[in-house]
Amino acid sequence: MSENVRPAIAVLSLLLALGSWPARGEIAHMEKYPVAPPPTDEVVDLGPRGTTIDPSFAGTVYRISGALVAGGTVLEYSATSDGQTVVYRADAVTDGVGELFSVPIAGGATTRLNQNLVASGDVLDYGIAPGDEYVVFRADANVDERTELFSVPVGGGTPVRVHPEMPAGGDVILWRFSGDRVIVVADIETNGTFDIYSTPVEGGASIRLNGTLPAGGNTNGILVRDELVQYLAEQDTVGLVELYVVPDTGGTSVKLSGTFAAGSNGVNTSSAGEDNHTIYIADQDVPAQYEAYGVASTGGTPIKLSGAMVGGGDINRVSATRDRAVYRGDQDTDAVDELYSVPWSGGPPTRLNDPLVPSGDVDSYKVSIYSDRVVYLADQDIDNVQELYSVPLTGGTVIKLHEPLPVGGDVGSDYQLPDSERSDRVLYRRQPTQGITRFEMFSVPIGGGTPTPLGVGNPRGVTGFRRTPSGIVLYKSIPPSGGFGNAIYIDALVGGQASPALNPAPGSTDVATASVAGDRIMFATDLSVPNQDEIFGVRLIEDGDNDGVLDGVDCLVYDADVWSLPTEADALTLAESAGTTTLTFSGPSDSGAAPGGLGFDVLRSTSPDDFGTSALTCLEVGDTDLEALDGEQPPAGTVFHYLVRARNTCGPGTSGAASDGADREAGFCL
Repeated sequence: MSENVRPAIAVLSLLLALGSWPARGEIAHMEKYPVAPPPTDEVVDLGPRGTTIDPSFAGTVYRISGALVAGGTVLEYSATSDGQTVVYRADAVTDGVGELFSVPIAGGATTRLNQNLVASGDVLDYGIAPGDEYVVFRADANVDERTELFSVPVGGGTPVRVHPEMPAGGDVILWRFSGDRVIVVADIETNGTFDIYSTPVEGGASIRLNGTLPAGGNTNGILVRDELVQYLAEQDTVGLVELYVVPDTGGTSVKLSGTFAAGSNGVNTSSAGEDNHTIYIADQDVPAQYEAYGVASTGGTPIKLSGAMVGGGDINRVSATRDRAVYRGDQDTDAVDELYSVPWSGGPPTRLNDPLVPSGDVDSYKVSIYSDRVVYLADQDIDNVQELYSVPLTGGTVIKLHEPLPVGGDVGSDYQLPDSERSDRVLYRRQPTQGITRFEMFSVPIGGGTPTPLGVGNPRGVTGFRRTPSGIVLYKSIPPSGGFGNAIYIDALVGGQASPALNPAPGSTDVATASVAGDRIMFATDLSVPNQDEIFGVRLIEDGDNDGVLDGVDCLVYDADVWSLPTEADALTLAESAGTTTLTFSGPSDSGAAPGGLGFDVLRSTSPDDFGTSALTCLEVGDTDLEALDGEQPPAGTVFHYLVRARNTCGPGTSGAASDGADREAGFCL
């Protein structure tokens, strides 16, 4: 691959302005306590990898985790983002006492990460900090039943506490990463009153983020996104939960929610999206009637986003995207949940689902951040038969994503949406007949098409699955030979590459989770001793699609026609004639794809330093020729700036570097 250089950007002293495509990012939702979900994911997707077992291993599974005491077991595990180190929690030394360890993913010496624990103490949960340098864990290490939060280097060292010293009776009940800081919820100043603190991940001075709480007041939930911490609290009025935001480094908190009617309970939950947008649910105007409201994530005047509510109606779930808010509730018919979207500026909401049969409901939904579509599960056409549908975020034609189900069949609720810009496929399971627990697995384009069966040849069905950004699907199934437990298999998201079982003697194993890290698959199983889970690994083949590029750097390991993102387009020139600007340019030095697999995005902005906001217009998307025309003229006193970016099946290539050497950010075009 050629060295990155600044892309060709031409400035034409003509003239415009117009909209941009939404930036892509995670949709975050408010987390409420005292229930604290584990801070680590069940499956860690860490980049490209192959589709079959490495022949040099001949299917041989090797143990990753260290020795366990009799009765001990691995409780949870995950890998660093570079796929080199595994961190796991296990009662390895003393039966019934969970402790924390790290080990190279290839196997080797195990390092205990936690300090000596007080009698009856345990490590309760952990997370690997961004950057892979530190592991943060929660434990009652010093006083039994008093949970504190500690940080330790991933390779071992002395743990340090990442919050102020805790009095008797104090506890950390929730924590999350925010960049290089840790956000902690704990009752440190007053027993039973939970404040929110921010501390550098390596340890240091802690800052209390929330305002002073009145006697009897408390915090109720947090949401961490983009170096901001949103929180629910009875900060101003006991008994009224309101929504606030504060920088993760501290400062004056800003109230996001509006003025509440007398007798209201307050904010129930919130969701934050791109471009400074937050949506929250509250009984702000009518006590005990929960509606959806939108507000800038940094503060402003809230507006009601949901429509007029039927008597007894409530909004029960919300999501934030860059351009629109999405919510579900029984807005139009009491006890019938439907799906809606609305612009952040407000206005009449658009119902996304088609009319429902009597007693039908929208059971769940997920918003794709890569295609501006919403996928939802509903008994829309037949009561009590859950089916899967896709619809544009702005509303429009609803598409059923699967073929007609057999009588009594259902689609599972564990469907998964595209997880990168390189994929447009939805992964789902369907139950072929009511009462039969065997599920079949399929993938289908999110905009509709013919579903592709995956895991073909497993007559006992798929019991669980996970997709990876490179297009590999991990799935569990009872092996054809029967027996107890599950075997682990892989297939390509596009189908046709189902593997044999990865774990030997699958009939005697009980595989709880499966993860992918680097060029290896990890899974926890009681392969050696019944009911004693250990972590095992299998390497994947070096070049699964035989395109000559190793899977560790191949952007699509199942497609031999593409292997990397393209480098920059070059030599952009402009010429104007009769009010039309002609742009010509040359292709990148490395297309990352076979001939015919390259296209170009032509972007226009009114600012030379901003190709990612409303100043951006996508003139062409994926066109294959080396020329573009712009017939628009900018308003007087403004200037058009152009950027040409190459793309292939893996997605858009780099936008190059700005004059200061920093990576240039540019909006996504579709």
